[in-house]
Amino acid sequence: MGLRRKKTAVAAPTATNWQEVKSQLAALTSEQFDALKNVYHYRWLASSMQRDGWLNLILGGITVWGAWEGQSFNSLWLIQLVLGLAIVGQSLWMLSKPDTAGLLRFSILLAAVGIYNITGPLLRGNNGTTVTIVAGLGLLQLWMAYTVYGLYQKRKDMTITKPTAEQDRLYDVLWAQIINMSLSSNDDNDYLEATMQGKWWQGFLLGDRVILAKKNAPPKWMIVANAPEVTFDTKQTVTTTTSQIRGKMKFGILTLTAALHRVFFARLVEWKTIFAAK
Repeated sequence: MGLRRKKTAVAAPTATNWQEVKSQLAALTSEQFDALKNVYHYRWLASSMQRDGWLNLILGGITVWGAWEGQSFNSLWLIQLVLGLAIVGQSLWMLSKPDTAGLLRFSILLAAVGIYNITGPLLRGNNGTTVTIVAGLGLLQLWMAYTVYGLYQKRKDMTITKPTAEQDRLYDVLWAQIINMSLSSNDDNDYLEATMQGKWWQGFLLGDRVILAKKNAPPKWMIVANAPEVTFDTKQTVTTTTSQIRGKMKFGILTLTAALHRVFFARLVEWKTIFAAK
């Protein structure tokens, strides 16, 4: 993607140069904007798969332990051992090379291991504490398989690739600029801030785009989305005296619990209305 930028030092923005930050964001090309989306989705995928990968290394180890614990060497023992080692191997793969297809592979493997861990001990005629532990592990793995498959379904039609070093740098530079801005709702009508997932985010509504960065790090999260991808759903009755509007903020496949001050809620609604009217 065309992300070649002049290699000049970018000063950390202050209260006096947030206008420059806004100008830089508004000047992003379509290719740059799409690249920033890809960086976000790739980092989310890598973070999620690495977190689950470490967990499933442990679960795979327990599955292998269940195969060895007091069992004779037979076909059922071999099946459980192979499945446990497969979990370990797939977990290591996820940690090193995260990709969308990995979500599907892992959900299928988790389902297979979960079913076996529930039925295998019964087929072997085992009982006692080991059966309870392994069956509980199987139920956990079935639940995880369902969850991982849901994540895959949301992303199966997306093209998520490993960002280039230049794309990563652009993402990090813009994130740093946005979180260091200091301005209020009165300073700019395009400025937006929200509390999402208990963290403070700020950024701008720029044409049909929205760019928001999470203040607290790590990790460095910056959401970039187009107007059709953005919705705010609330069951709250909003009146002129309502100070905070709470609901769910959706950015395409991403859904976050959110709270907006009424000024920013009105600004978001107006932005969506203007875009829909065009």
